[in-house]
Amino acid sequence: MQGTSANTFEPGALITREQMATMLTRALTAAKINTTVKDAKKFDDDKLIQDWARDAVYFMNSKGIIKGVGARAGYGNNCFGPLEKSTREQALLAMTKNVAYMWHQEHNLGSLATGKIANMTILNTDLLNAPIKELLNTNVVATVIDGDIVYQA
Repeated sequence: MQGTSANTFEPGALITREQMATMLTRALTAAKINTTVKDAKKFDDDKLIQDWARDAVYFMNSKGIIKGVGARAGYGNNCFGPLEKSTREQALLAMTKNVAYMWHQEHNLGSLATGKIANMTILNTDLLNAPIKELLNTNVVATVIDGDIVYQA
């Protein structure tokens, strides 16, 4: 993990969509997964994507891990929104899909859908809506692997 500058690390800061794409891509690279993308269709707001994040943004989009945000005034209908802050929902979705991709199981894992393996952790906190301070007190209620409950509090 790198800081936000040569001498600054901001663990409490909200991350942008391009930062999230970069962190997830670096995790895949560390796992020796090829993250090269050829001939990606550019987003209409491509000029807003930082040079250090561009390859990661296009890789994450090419794999459906982090998708574009649609239209943005002044930029067009196919935008990524690189400087927009990541929502909790976007972060959870990206991390879930990224792990499945890292394991080469994106067709079997990473989301709840017919035909996919039901692996999930059930928590006592709504991660999408709980106040940030409540997240620190989150506990696992149950864990399901291959459709079977393997842990229950």
